[in-house]
Amino acid sequence: MGKLFDRNESAFVGLYSDDVKNQYAVNYIRPQESGYKTDVRWFMLTDKDGRGYKFTGAQAICFSAINHSTESLDPGMTKKQQHPTNLNTDQRVQVNIDYKQRGVGGDNSWGALPHDQYRLLDKKYTYSYIIQFTDKNKNRVSFYCMSIHFIKYCFPLLLITACNRHSVSSAQYKKEGYQLVWADEFNKEGKPDTANWKYEHGFVRNEELQWYQPDNATCEKGLLVIEAKREQKENPRYDAAANDWRKNEKP
Repeated sequence: MGKLFDRNESAFVGLYSDDVKNQYAVNYIRPQESGYKTDVRWFMLTDKDGRGYKFTGAQAICFSAINHSTESLDPGMTKKQQHPTNLNTDQRVQVNIDYKQRGVGGDNSWGALPHDQYRLLDKKYTYSYIIQFTDKNKNRVSFYCMSIHFIKYCFPLLLITACNRHSVSSAQYKKEGYQLVWADEFNKEGKPDTANWKYEHGFVRNEELQWYQPDNATCEKGLLVIEAKREQKENPRYDAAANDWRKNEKP
């Protein structure tokens, strides 16, 4: 059962466990987000042998973990006529972690905005959490993997990510039974290393009105900063006669 920002007073703080397959609500008319948890101190995702990941917030966080991607739930600006039973279950677990989401409102049955305290009206928000590998058989956390910070300016988002803040040598990874396949310390000021990162440009997916551009990414003090702003952008690919939504979308 999911709980939202303005609908969670009946969800008591405690220790809960369940299978990921049960987190997606199949009783909605249309596919949509579900299984969202609020005020979470920590949570773990493990396989049947107790190996997996532990996510611990520096403050309370929110998350969902389901076997469906956001893209499969909703294609974007145009509604896809489908029902939850039409979706194929993804063998991968789609994990979304955030600080908060705006409440759903609807005090007048439906349509009314959430109360102000549930609308995230502040200009800046920040949070952080740690991702750790876990192994129940060893009864301990293997090592720290990642810490993440998130800042929100009005509606747009500013995402700050730092990988491997607790640096571990490749030899130690192998000793713990893991293989290091990628790492970036973001320790060079300026643009991200193009050997590890590539940019998306313009409108990209899901008919989302999000314009991607290299200017929004930079490295600062060991952090990767990805910034989003509410602003008008000209679409240089605009073609009113084009069938591709990336081109026929007006600026």
